[in-house]
Formats: sequence, C-alpha cells, structure tokens
Amino acid sequence: MQFMPQDLRYQFLNSLMKENRISLKAIYECANGEKNDIDNMNHIFDSDDEMSVRKRLVLLSLISRDQAGENIEYYRKAKNYGTELVDSDINQYKVVLITALLFNTAFYVSACNWCGIIRREVNRIGARSPIRISEGKPNRVILRFPEPKNDAIAADGTGFATFLQTPLVWNDIHGTLYFKGNDQHEVFLMFVFDESQKAIPFGLEVNFTTKYDHKEHVITVSADNHIEGTAIIKSDIAGDIYYSDGIEGDYTVIVEPVESSAPPDNFHG
Repeated sequence: MQFMPQDLRYQFLNSLMKENRISLKAIYECANGEKNDIDNMNHIFDSDDEMSVRKRLVLLSLISRDQAGENIEYYRKAKNYGTELVDSDINQYKVVLITALLFNTAFYVSACNWCGIIRREVNRIGARSPIRISEGKPNRVILRFPEPKNDAIAADGTGFATFLQTPLVWNDIHGTLYFKGNDQHEVFLMFVFDESQKAIPFGLEVNFTTKYDHKEHVITVSADNHIEGTAIIKSDIAGDIYYSDGIEGDYTVIVEPVESSAPPDNFHG
C-alpha cells in the first residue's frame, strides 16, 4: 500500500472505522486521552518489546484487510516471532492505531510504506515459487506456477494493460514476464530482461487457462522476436482470450534456451 492523497486517506480510514465498528466519538475520545501514545506511535517500528510487536500485528491486520492472513503469516515467519495475532489484541489496540493513522501523518506514511513492503515480499515469494515438473528435451525446463494474483494496472497508450507479471531468473539472468490485454480480448506476452543482453539467451512458451471460460491458451515469446534497441522479447497478439477474471493455477512457463546458452541448472521463479 502506498501513501495516498489526503482525500483518499480519509476515505480509507473511514472505511477502516466502519469495518471495525469504531465511531467517530471513540476516535476523538482516544485522540484526547492518548495524545502522547498517538504522537509517538512510530516507536512501534523501532522496538521488539511484546507490546510493540502486538501493535504491529494488529496494524498489519487492519491495513491488509482481506490479505491479512498471508501478510501476517509471512511477517511472523520472516521475523521468527512466536507472538500470534489474537482477537483481544485487535480489540485492545485497533482504536488507538486508527486514531494515530488519522492524526499522526508521519505514522500514517510509515505504516503504509511498511505494510506495502511486506505485501510486495509476499507477492514476490508467491510469484517466485513454481514447481519444476519436467526438463523434457535437453536444456528445456518446464515450470508450473500456483494461481497468480491479479496485477492489473491502467492501459498504456496502445490500449494494453498488464494483468499479471511474473519475475523469473535463468542462470543468474533476471527479468519479468508481463501478461498484457486490452478490451478487445486480445493478449500478448512480453519478457523484459533486467539488464541488456549481448544475445537473447532464451525464449518462452506459456500455457494457461482463463477462468472465465476454462479455455486453454498457448503463447510463445520467441527469442527471435526481439524489440531492437531494448532488452525485451515479445509474442504476437492473440485474440479471443477472456482474461478479465484471471487465469487458473498450474499454468506453465517453458524456457527454451537458444543453442549457445548454457544448461539452465538454476532456472527458477
């Protein structure tokens, strides 16, 4: 979650109050009675005392909403915390935390950035955890991915918007595979290398099933289809792909190294 403009901030906090059944009266009473705690709420990010940890877990739960479970699970494992989030902690700290988000701008910015970093890590780990199911013919690796999370962003000048992006690494070559679609149900895929390449090391074949109609699709991102002057390869545009409801899990990405490339011993997502 990123820092939001003031009007969106108030809309967001108002929705948190409604979801957690907190009245405006309770917020103002807390603001008057817990002023010192609210003014110094940023201190919870600097300490691992039990109260700070519990407040951070409640804060992460409040801001994460329907993603709270996986965000908290990741954070507890990453920090090796034995402390679990319990309802009594939520009831004890939710009012003061939401009040601090409303009246302490520095805390609000820190909280949004902190939760956003945790969410990006959750997404990164999820996207980078495919199952290697087969090598097939020599130097050919097949990866099966879990159900992806929607990465939809606004369409660019061509009318295509990204609806999924998957980071991949092959022989220490990093890049991201982008799924792009438009409102005409057309889709193309694009792989962007993080660094420039003297020669394109591989192409990709992507097999996926759209949730809307359970139809299977195969799209090839050829190593030969290189955008000149960039570190990008892309597929042709394919039609009649109803991607708006997302794609199913167990979609596969097949890496096809060019003959001059080394064997993909450490290709992973």
